[in-house]
Amino acid sequence: TDKAFKFEKKGKFAEAEAQWNIVVDTYQKGGDGVVLGPQAYYRLGKSLALRGDTRARLGQQSKSEKPFLNALTDYKKAQELSPSYETTIKIGTVYTALGKYQEAIKAYDEVLAAGISNEVRGRAYNNRALAKGRTGDWQGACEDYTEAVSATKGTTEALTNLALAKFETGDIKGSLTMLRQQSAEMPLGPIEGAEGVTLFPCPLPWIV
Repeated sequence: TDKAFKFEKKGKFAEAEAQWNIVVDTYQKGGDGVVLGPQAYYRLGKSLALRGDTRARLGQQSKSEKPFLNALTDYKKAQELSPSYETTIKIGTVYTALGKYQEAIKAYDEVLAAGISNEVRGRAYNNRALAKGRTGDWQGACEDYTEAVSATKGTTEALTNLALAKFETGDIKGSLTMLRQQSAEMPLGPIEGAEGVTLFPCPLPWIV
């Protein structure tokens, strides 16, 4: 896994994927001291999710659909072995990357129906709002971005997304007022690429 992470840091996602293939294969078949059992299957689930992250980044880098589809397969398998709302959010994000917005919305619905932390709730609302916006449902996007602002206690990304969604609904005055307020509070102005969705532990502004 160390080699995979090192390749990731260098942006060499194809090489990182190859390393994760070795790890996943080891947990699936045994070997290198791995005894097949509950612990190995749990670690397999975690490894599949991490390989999914790499494949999603590779899809972003190469602007190719295949890595995203491979990532989706990994995330779904990971959910069977090591269920996680974080992985469900990632499934929704990949669906968004593939233009399958209704599937993405359903994934975020699942997360938001559960008892989750405000941090995870904010990410789910933010990402669902993006998917709704892509379908033309800007009013629904505004509602979700408002919830994201509440859950995140008003992060810059959430506030900027809400302002942009307001603009799309025709509330130009409200949108510009919010953006001016943010510009006054931030000397460098609002963050660019506010529509980015959160997939990984460190926010990655993709699908802009």
